Amino acid sequence: MEQLGDKLFKYIMFFWFFCFVVLVIYAIDYIHVTEEERIERLERWFGTDFPEDATDLVYDYNLQRGFFVNVSFSAPPDQMDEFSQVLCDGKLYQGYDPFDATNTYRPMRSDSVLVHTSSSMYHSYSPNAPDTMWGNRCLQGGFTFAAIDKSDPLAHHLVFIVNHSPYQETEYGDFNPSDPPNYINPLPQFPFMIISVIKDDDQHYAISSKICFAPNVSYTYPGIFPNHIHLLMANLEIVIDDTPFISGRILRNFAIELEDGTRIQQYEACIEEDWGDEPHTIDIVFTNQDTDEVLHHFTITFSAYP
Repeated sequence: MEQLGDKLFKYIMFFWFFCFVVLVIYAIDYIHVTEEERIERLERWFGTDFPEDATDLVYDYNLQRGFFVNVSFSAPPDQMDEFSQVLCDGKLYQGYDPFDATNTYRPMRSDSVLVHTSSSMYHSYSPNAPDTMWGNRCLQGGFTFAAIDKSDPLAHHLVFIVNHSPYQETEYGDFNPSDPPNYINPLPQFPFMIISVIKDDDQHYAISSKICFAPNVSYTYPGIFPNHIHLLMANLEIVIDDTPFISGRILRNFAIELEDGTRIQQYEACIEEDWGDEPHTIDIVFTNQDTDEVLHHFTITFSAYP
């Protein structure tokens, strides 16, 4: 018992020594990097330079462990429009303020924005935002808030925040995590989700035109689903309305590898359709990659949310 205590003490001391060394290295790097070099690093992360006539530039970031990016500045409209193309894949929505929004799993308004987090999707809208506000929430190195205020015709103002946390959005707006989940797990205790399909009164509904098939990245430690460990590396077939959609296998990192070797990550396996009022069918089949034995087969019939 005493030896165990000695080992634990050594491990703790080693851990704190390691943290100290990392902190010293980070501090030395921070001290010796000039302001110009820090801006250049941030511009490389964005993939473009800041506008030539940007003013009131305020920034802070850590591109290593504990990743975050905070940036704000003002710039002439034409230059801001050009820079905005690197924000959320260039998708900013008029009348949407990501810092002042109402969030629901079901589309309550036609002007709601479909937001992707690292583990789900939800709808968000800003009833108090003016038409001069353009914004979005997206995944850009982490969970991201981007907003451009265009109320000043001479200088548009950007606020851009990445906190690298799938739950960061709960600090803004009235997102209610007690809302019904906006996904279903075809196989309980296995982290594979059909996102934007819900079950309500024993019926399945698509609450968005966009449906994604993805692992739940907050629930992907193999030790918590030992009864389904055999599904890792299994073949996966997804058929929608008798039309093949995905044919591949689930890798140990929960990516999906297609037959041609292409690997698709979360939110890359999506289909967007006008589902209308008629019923639709999703077939999901897991098979053993060596024997083709069917391990699990699920059939789900759904329609658009009324």
